[in-house]
Amino acid sequence: QEQKRKTTEEEGSSSQVNEAYWKKFNIWYRKLRYWRHNSIPHCIDFIHVENNVGESLVGTLLNSPGKTKDGMNARLDLAELGIKPELFARKEEDKTTLPLAGYTLTNAEKDIFCETLSNIKVPQGYCSNFFSLVSLKDRKLIGLKPHEYHMLMQEFLPIDIRLIMHPPTRYATIRLRELAISKYSVSKTVRWISYGPCATIVKYEAYNINGYTFRMKSNDGIVYRNNGVSVEAVDLHISKEVVTTRKAFYYGVLQEIWVLDYHF
Repeated sequence: QEQKRKTTEEEGSSSQVNEAYWKKFNIWYRKLRYWRHNSIPHCIDFIHVENNVGESLVGTLLNSPGKTKDGMNARLDLAELGIKPELFARKEEDKTTLPLAGYTLTNAEKDIFCETLSNIKVPQGYCSNFFSLVSLKDRKLIGLKPHEYHMLMQEFLPIDIRLIMHPPTRYATIRLRELAISKYSVSKTVRWISYGPCATIVKYEAYNINGYTFRMKSNDGIVYRNNGVSVEAVDLHISKEVVTTRKAFYYGVLQEIWVLDYHF
């Protein structure tokens, strides 16, 4: 660990600027054959990010081996950054101890956390029952899928920690997203997007475009029907070793005509 810290200090004191900022090859290019053809490779799937964050958060609360983010390395980083001095690792005689943090749970509190999560009942089809996903003996979660972690982070975690966490920590974890935001702190576009999809839409039974009149299939009772549409798209075909693209036409029938509103 000391050798790693020395290397960091030497790099920070060097006057030469290394222009190769990105050295690690993206693992998705090796794991997913279609990733090199992805138009937006920088957009990572939100549900998997939430899965990783939820796994790390629960692992830290329960102090699960290999899952917790609060260990010796984290405390050494705090000392190097000079923040949270009350959490610095302390050397006492022949051993090093880590002071308890505000989110550190006792064994009794861990039992309450796991039992509360295990006893949560949900409607059928809402999500999996956590009774089979919580190990009360080992005090850990097992076999959670990304959807379960999403429900845990959004719905169940605030319920689970309100009885065991100290008020300041609980407030920061649950209530931060409910703080009032100044109307001048975000742009008009971001605020409009935050409202979500509009609950109402405008629908037409017929529509004139480029000199043609298109009608819905249910209302097209004339002799010459015009409810069929087609679109030309580029297909991506991936086999074991070959990746090919080709143009293809897709055909369909107008069931409904909606007006998409992109205006603020």
